[in-house]
Amino acid sequence: MSSAVILIHGYITSPNDFLSLYESLYNKYDYVHKVTLPGHDDNSNYKNFKFLPTIDLLLDTYYKISKEYDKIDLIGFSLGGALASALACKFKFNKVVLLAPCNKYLRLGFLGQYFKMRRYYKKEYKNYKKQNKVIEAKKYLELAKDTKKNNELSIKLGLFHLIPHYTPRTIMVFRKLVNWSNNSLKKNDSKTLVIWGKLDQLVPYSSLVYLSKYFMNCKKIIYDDISHLMLGSVNYQKIVDDIMEFLEDETL
Repeated sequence: MSSAVILIHGYITSPNDFLSLYESLYNKYDYVHKVTLPGHDDNSNYKNFKFLPTIDLLLDTYYKISKEYDKIDLIGFSLGGALASALACKFKFNKVVLLAPCNKYLRLGFLGQYFKMRRYYKKEYKNYKKQNKVIEAKKYLELAKDTKKNNELSIKLGLFHLIPHYTPRTIMVFRKLVNWSNNSLKKNDSKTLVIWGKLDQLVPYSSLVYLSKYFMNCKKIIYDDISHLMLGSVNYQKIVDDIMEFLEDETL
């Protein structure tokens, strides 16, 4: 049985959202298709990021791949996660993975959660250090460092790459695509994995709650120390491992 996987990246990003996953996917599938959303190629400056061409591209992609491959999986990140949730309700996929899907967006209270987690990790590190429990102390020290590093990387990415392209026009297209995705949702039994981090700067937990109303066969994984970077995080390997375990599990 031939197999393929479709990857849909985020808003103002690229298929490199899945870079750390590529090797594992190439080893598993006969074909790995990386969707590049309209206007998101290196030279277009997002001028061609438009609503209808995006929808047409996604539908055409599914139709073409479904003619050639028997089993198709689907992975989406952020905006790509929202779009993937819509496709999963329109067509039959073997398995679906949604990474920080922005069916709901604009998270309030992120900074409070960030500082709360940092304080907790530092407190646990000091407690275990006093007890001479080296392994436990090291674990929480690494969590504190990774959390800080992920947040710094997120800020750097936002300031120098993402925010300059958050124009009224691209934001309008983003909102229309999310609305289309949400209006396309219906109850289904797709084998689905939803992954979210408590330190996500954009997507609130309510997005997972919202999707759970439609995806009846859904497994959720929530990380304490992961931000919206997801697979771009310094501690991305556990996400890769969890995704591949889900995709490889024949009992699901």
